[in-house]
Amino acid sequence: MAKRWFEADLEKVADLLAEAKEIIDGLRDEQQEKLDNVPENLQGSSNYEIMESRGETFDEIYDSIESLEDEVSEIE
Repeated sequence: MAKRWFEADLEKVADLLAEAKEIIDGLRDEQQEKLDNVPENLQGSSNYEIMESRGETFDEIYDSIESLEDEVSEIE
């Protein structure tokens, strides 16, 4: 069966999304490691809250990329 005109581009998109997900996953892991190493007496600080928020944002971005991957794979 011949490839449809858009399949090559969709494969590129899927590859880029997978790469983006890997990068975000690495950032998310690094952020969590930093949070885990914050001394207990600083865990209520504004910097700590910013770090927590950043980690949550990385989680949201990761989930969004996964959703996009699903949508791309469902294109017929």
